[in-house]
Amino acid sequence: MPHYAKLMETNNPATPANKRKPYGTAERIKPQGDALRLSDFVANTHVWIQLFTDHLPQFAALDPDFTPGYADNWQTLCHQLAATTPDETMRDELAHRHSELLKAQQHFMGYANDLEYYLKKAFATDPRKIDELGIKLLRKDLGKNTLRFNLCATVLATYATRYQTELTTAGLPLTWWAETETAAARCQAAEIHHETGKRERIHLTTQRIEQFNALHKIWQRVNQASKVIYRGNPTLLQLWHWK
Repeated sequence: MPHYAKLMETNNPATPANKRKPYGTAERIKPQGDALRLSDFVANTHVWIQLFTDHLPQFAALDPDFTPGYADNWQTLCHQLAATTPDETMRDELAHRHSELLKAQQHFMGYANDLEYYLKKAFATDPRKIDELGIKLLRKDLGKNTLRFNLCATVLATYATRYQTELTTAGLPLTWWAETETAAARCQAAEIHHETGKRERIHLTTQRIEQFNALHKIWQRVNQASKVIYRGNPTLLQLWHWK
């Protein structure tokens, strides 16, 4: 499990300024999404790296590990965090994928409605054919239970071939069979695309957490050194504070 750094802002970016929590709370980043504005930390990090580079001789005199390479690694980690896909982007992407999933299922439902009409026509004395083909269940699950909808859609596209002769005689177009199979496959692909996005969001959130913690660890070490180096210069020391 990744370590969760404590010094972070746990505000929603839309929170009014007078209600925002200060940095430095003990609350931790939530693994399901952004709990801080990473851009704030990245912007501060660029300033700290420049300060560190400008005063590298003083830092190197205190700790031999502080070298130009240390600064380069710090800069690289900062760029990596800045380039990471933010959770807001993934939420928008998931909303789009869910919308495409619903469109695919609504499209399939059009074929199911056609089938229902011709089932009633071909089997006028057997109303249970509607239940047998699972059309009511499809209608119930539309927009609610996407996984079961897709399963029922795939079964319907295959199972309906049992009555192809009767349905074709009743007037169901011959193209309906191939088109329905294509529509069911589209639903399955949209479901997989949506579910994949959920897992990608978890991966990207974990990546942001690990990158933030690595960057935060460097800042903590350099910040401690700055308190020694600039203990007689409160103006410069103030620049190392993360408020």
